[in-house]
Amino acid sequence: RNVELTPPYMHNGRLYTLNAVLGFYDNGGALWQRPDTNTDKHPAMVPLHMTPDEQKGLLFFLACLTDPRLRVESAPFDHPSLIVVNGYGPIGGVVGDEQLVEVDSVGRAGHGALPPLPRFPAE
Repeated sequence: RNVELTPPYMHNGRLYTLNAVLGFYDNGGALWQRPDTNTDKHPAMVPLHMTPDEQKGLLFFLACLTDPRLRVESAPFDHPSLIVVNGYGPIGGVVGDEQLVEVDSVGRAGHGALPPLPRFPAE
């Protein structure tokens, strides 16, 4: 659920869109190595040959699994104000204090008039 709002995808975050994930699997794993030298790829991982309509339908299905409350961070996805570390500041060429960023709280009703959460990256 909510997969359209959780990029980047794959174990290493190398794919930024669901379209790219579908392309990866449609191409049978889209690995650049030859099958005889890439022993990690399972032999059942073969091209799917999905039609554009099948790909579009699968993307639509995945998008339907997104909870609309999450887009505007309404309950149960609301949160108090949060302080997060956003790196460390250099002091004389040496790593110094934590750089903190405050994320404003979101009440039970969510953003209301504010725009909903953007998709990452924007498509």
